[in-house]
Amino acid sequence: MSPAPGGPAAPFLINPGGWWSQSAQLLWSLAVRNWPALGTMLVGGATLRWSVRWWVHRSRQRRLTAEGTTLVILAPPTVEPRAAEVLWGHLVGLLRPWWQRLAGGQPHIAFEYRFTSAGLTIRLWAPGVIPSSLLRRAVESAWPGTHTKLERPAPELGKDHPFVTGGTLRLARPEILPLKTEHGADPLRALLGAGLGLAAGDEVTVSVLARPATGARIRRAKHQLRQLGTSSGASGPGRPAHLFDLLTHQPSRATPAGRDPEQSSELRAALAKAAGPQWEAAIRYSVTIPTEGTGEAAVAAARARGRSRAHAVASAFAVYSGRNWYARHRLRHPAETMTARHFPRHGDLLSVPELAALAHLPTDPAAPGVQRAGARSVPPVPAIPLPGPSVKPLGTADTGPARPIGLAIADARHHLHIVGATGSGKSTLMATMILDDARAGRGTVVIDPKGDLIHELLTRLPESALGRTVLIDPDDHALPPRLNVLEGPDADVVVDNLAGIFRRIFAAFWGPRTDDVMRAACLTSTSWKDRMPTSWSTIWPGSSAGSSPPSGDRA
Repeated sequence: MSPAPGGPAAPFLINPGGWWSQSAQLLWSLAVRNWPALGTMLVGGATLRWSVRWWVHRSRQRRLTAEGTTLVILAPPTVEPRAAEVLWGHLVGLLRPWWQRLAGGQPHIAFEYRFTSAGLTIRLWAPGVIPSSLLRRAVESAWPGTHTKLERPAPELGKDHPFVTGGTLRLARPEILPLKTEHGADPLRALLGAGLGLAAGDEVTVSVLARPATGARIRRAKHQLRQLGTSSGASGPGRPAHLFDLLTHQPSRATPAGRDPEQSSELRAALAKAAGPQWEAAIRYSVTIPTEGTGEAAVAAARARGRSRAHAVASAFAVYSGRNWYARHRLRHPAETMTARHFPRHGDLLSVPELAALAHLPTDPAAPGVQRAGARSVPPVPAIPLPGPSVKPLGTADTGPARPIGLAIADARHHLHIVGATGSGKSTLMATMILDDARAGRGTVVIDPKGDLIHELLTRLPESALGRTVLIDPDDHALPPRLNVLEGPDADVVVDNLAGIFRRIFAAFWGPRTDDVMRAACLTSTSWKDRMPTSWSTIWPGSSAGSSPPSGDRA
């Protein structure tokens, strides 16, 4: 007879069912006897876990938002409706590997609409860990013709205003259900109507915070998707095959009895949303209203204006209502929260088309109050030469790869039209080209009615050009240098050219008689020196040789 097995695992191996029953009874008896201590430990552990996660999240957000760059976007004259999808599809690549997210978190981006009495300013904010050049190129490639410029950090919202209100918008239904993305007109029309027409000092800011969704975040959404697929039809063995048909875009092989058509359409919409890249997003808005006094009536009036404007901003997002929609929630400390730009612990999951519908440039060419970029900038073609001995320098290209560009000397002999607003650098460009001609020994004629360019050139001319420089100043009483337009080896050719120039200038008043008089006068002037006597004494006796005739006779 073999001995009975021993050891701690023997009861489990001999009778597994009884072992589990005895273990459960033992744990229950321990819980009944020590429930105060166990309850305290569970509550303390849960509180500690939540506090640690909250502290880690806040620390990461403080580090990420400590230094950031704000890019002001000037919209081009025409905007393609789906250009924003290119931007957000491009920026999905900002997703960090899991070990970098574990150490420093995932950076996020803020697409902001800022309304003031001057109009609408569109800004793109990003933490300092994201290069501003990357954002600039992504924006300019998504919207060709867009101009971007860096903006200094703005002061805290509502710092000098007694009343600031705001809110946050979150999805009302499960996040796997999509928003409405197909619109017949620009969905920003409602937001523009709610934000424009502000009084002096009023300010409305709408911020769309977004960051690429991680794999764990997408897996949780797919779990909700499976639950929706399970509840969208009757029980039966045919449901998994039907869900597989939807995933592979195949026609259903079987339609179980009792399936709800509405739930089936929601499942298809959720599957279409989950097919592409995903973003986590959160929408916040704030309204800042100054008071026109210190009394209670002034404060009440400012509060009423601010709340009505906040209701209008929140209602503007109702245009995105479809399978899902946005619900308004309270935002505590809106001024500090909007300035800090901290991302919440959990955002709403959005697809690229949904995020592009929320955060994009206005597509209406006549949208009021939008700052436009003006003329479209294009990168220089490779045929444009580089500055050198036979090429005048123009500057450095600010569109495309930065490289110096110039103008060939042969091309500079033709007309060059420089167009730009006051202060855009027209005089600086001309001064650069003139100084290059002076250093290279080339001749240049500069005519400046105001004189500012002349004074700048005189202070910057090289020493080698000072002896060759002639200044004609109307305020100078000395005799200026003169040019004899009738001087030349062939008088007939010179007179013919001069008469042709006057005929083109005064074509409306030119006739045969005028042409004859002009030619006769010019020919007489050119031949006066040859026909002039050697001494005026032969004509006017008593006058010495070389002397001039009387002024009246000369006239």
